[in-house]
Amino acid sequence: VEWLKRSQSSQGNRIPCTEPNCIAMASPLKFAAFVFLWLLAEAASSSTEGACSASESCDAGSSVSTGKKEIRVGREHLLVQLPGNLKKSTQEGAAELPTEEQESAEVTQDGQVLLESEIEEGEKAEVESNKTRALRIVENLRYGTSAQRADILYETRGSGRGIVVLLHGRSGTRANVRGRGLKFQDAGFVAMCIDYRGPDDVMKAVAWIRDRASNYGGSANHIAIYGYSWGGSVGTIAALKGTGKSKVQGAMIVAGARTSHVKHVSRDGPPILLVHSRDDPSVAFLGATALEAALSTNRVRVDTLYYRRGGHKPFDVNPREFDETLFNFANSVL
Repeated sequence: VEWLKRSQSSQGNRIPCTEPNCIAMASPLKFAAFVFLWLLAEAASSSTEGACSASESCDAGSSVSTGKKEIRVGREHLLVQLPGNLKKSTQEGAAELPTEEQESAEVTQDGQVLLESEIEEGEKAEVESNKTRALRIVENLRYGTSAQRADILYETRGSGRGIVVLLHGRSGTRANVRGRGLKFQDAGFVAMCIDYRGPDDVMKAVAWIRDRASNYGGSANHIAIYGYSWGGSVGTIAALKGTGKSKVQGAMIVAGARTSHVKHVSRDGPPILLVHSRDDPSVAFLGATALEAALSTNRVRVDTLYYRRGGHKPFDVNPREFDETLFNFANSVL
């Protein structure tokens, strides 16, 4: 259009040249040239966009690919984040239930390389650190059979930290609770995100991390469970049935309490935090109130955070309150 304006001006055309006028008054040859140039511009734009998918992943949800260096030392695979901000996002939840929370955590890096001393079977350790803290993630640890795997998020400086074992929702994996694990890690806890099949796996994971707590700056006598939805249901049973090395000092159950859990309650049960919505369409609110009553009757500490409306995602009602409630409870029992 700009080219047509200049062309008409040079010919002494005094008719105002708006975009429709320019095109209408142009000769067929000029109009054809205009269309040809426009098509060339579109082709160049498409070619530039295609280069991304041909040479690298353009998925907005994938890991940050710039500023990251891979280092291989024998079987050790370390991913070292160079200076800058690293933002992780993950989604908890289940395919058969409403999608759980999407959480992200941001950690400022300084590029420090921390070598991992306990690397097994091609596991990957992702090193995260800043000037005042040394944060580390060890992935794909075996706490039992080949199907029993865990990721551990911890701080290398200091010791005696409380440990939180995190359980994903139905049909999920340990990656689905990574975001919540990062929040617990940032709050000063050791976070262990696990794959599991039932309460026995969870109790086995608790016993496993208890024997190795000092390796990750944790305390063997201060372990709690966090579980959402199906993970909350399985976590409740594991918390109430655990004995010896598998006994925990607390449990945080989010939208997972059920009436069937009442039969497992005893005076030896650990403190439990129940978070639930009255209008939960997937796990009835009655399960939370029944479990609360049974725990109270047996003089077991039970804290509650109930919402009138929140569906199966009570953490979305007031995220700040939700986080503070979790951390305050964890700090009190760990």
